[in-house]
Amino acid sequence: MILINESLNPINEPLNSINEPLNSINEALILINESLNPINEPLNSINESLNSINEALILINESLNSINEALNSINEFLDTSFPVYGWE
Repeated sequence: MILINESLNPINEPLNSINEPLNSINEALILINESLNPINEPLNSINESLNSINEALILINESLNSINEALNSINEFLDTSFPVYGWE
């Protein structure tokens, strides 16, 4: 077992040298994440507001579609009931 462990030392040492910079990168990413949290909270609030606005616009669009359908029906009625001659 000791021989296996000693034979792995040439691999283990470079892996340790890789692990140290990775730990530094991880610590830096944690700091970045903590720095972004104060920005993220207001953005979440803005996103919720925009979602509400979007829902309201969808309702407005549906209402306008209904109005358009009603106007189309009125237009069809007028076209069939009171045809205008000479217009092309």
